[in-house]
Amino acid sequence: MPTRGRWASLCLILMAIPLLIPWNVVGTIWQIFGRADIGLMGWSLNKLGISYNYAANTMDAWVTVLIMDVWHWTSLVALLCYSGLRAIPDVYYQAANGHRPVRPGPGGGVLAGVLPDHPVGVLAVLHRHDPRRQNPLRPTMMLRKRLALLIYFLFLLVPIYWLLNMSFKSNTEILGGLSLWPQSFTLDNYRVIFTDRSWYEGYLNSLYYVSLNTLISLSVALPAAYAFSRYRFLGDKHLFFWLLTNRMAPPAVFLLPFFQLYSSIGLFDTHIAVALAHCLFNVPLAVWILEGFMSSVPKEIDETAYIDGYSFPKFFVKIFIPLIRSGIGVTAFFCFMFSWVELLLARTLTSVDAKPIAAVMTRTVSASGIDWGVLAAAGVLTILPGMLVIWFVRNHVAKGFALGRV
Repeated sequence: MPTRGRWASLCLILMAIPLLIPWNVVGTIWQIFGRADIGLMGWSLNKLGISYNYAANTMDAWVTVLIMDVWHWTSLVALLCYSGLRAIPDVYYQAANGHRPVRPGPGGGVLAGVLPDHPVGVLAVLHRHDPRRQNPLRPTMMLRKRLALLIYFLFLLVPIYWLLNMSFKSNTEILGGLSLWPQSFTLDNYRVIFTDRSWYEGYLNSLYYVSLNTLISLSVALPAAYAFSRYRFLGDKHLFFWLLTNRMAPPAVFLLPFFQLYSSIGLFDTHIAVALAHCLFNVPLAVWILEGFMSSVPKEIDETAYIDGYSFPKFFVKIFIPLIRSGIGVTAFFCFMFSWVELLLARTLTSVDAKPIAAVMTRTVSASGIDWGVLAAAGVLTILPGMLVIWFVRNHVAKGFALGRV
């Protein structure tokens, strides 16, 4: 996978897309993709002679859910691996790929001289070897890497393409049979969403409380993480662990207390209610991530700033925060991801005025059936905000994953 340039940014965005899709949209994607009559996966399996029907067979339904979870979470694993590999200096890759493996002798082989020493020693090792001794397997290895990357991105993007494909079809064409692209291209499904007030207000509501939650979480987590990274006090480790236990609890545990509390104080069906509820889960995670970044910053920087006459607010804003901007980017990414994809709290704590798009999407199910075209169009539009977020923090996410605690 490329590490620099536009292709690296594009690959990073594509890799993170499944993480930023709400769970009901993920279910919609695989519900459509797995159907034997209109879904590519179900149709292909049946053509290969494999009996597959997740609606009638429990085992097929279980396999579909398993594939859906793998599709969703593989992106996080791939992102972590990619970021970790990027943290390795390029000279190690040059030493491994540019020379044929040599058995360690008195002078040591390439890898024997590379791994224990400083990168400057790597360059010396490279110069001691004949540059004509290129690894004959390198073209084959590059082909295999590109093929593996292509297969991974096909697995990642084909279900999303199928959703996009269906969003430009009418219900009649969707239910009429399988086609790889729209035969009668239409924008009517998107027109329904942008002209119906309840639809576009659902998007605005979701964006509002997600942005509010991310801002509150970062504002609370930054000073808290600084305190945990710079000071030692009685019970600090126990308090830190207690914060993390809140993140580990499922949202359903806090559903009833939140509902009763907000109903009694008049916060039910407001944006701030959902934002504060999500803070219970995002603030502990944000503190944990930021504390790892702040601990890597030498304390001498704080002391030098105080000697130079900086007040704490001025030092924190002008000097300290720029040093951990990668950590802030990663934290914002995770706060947005959880708040955007979370459905249970957002749906239960709202009814009309602050109803999120994930809850509005249930309107496509009626007595006459499912409006597949509008449902697909709504699913496509829920992907776009996540793509914009990962685009803006793309320069910090990979570095932050590699250097931080994630």
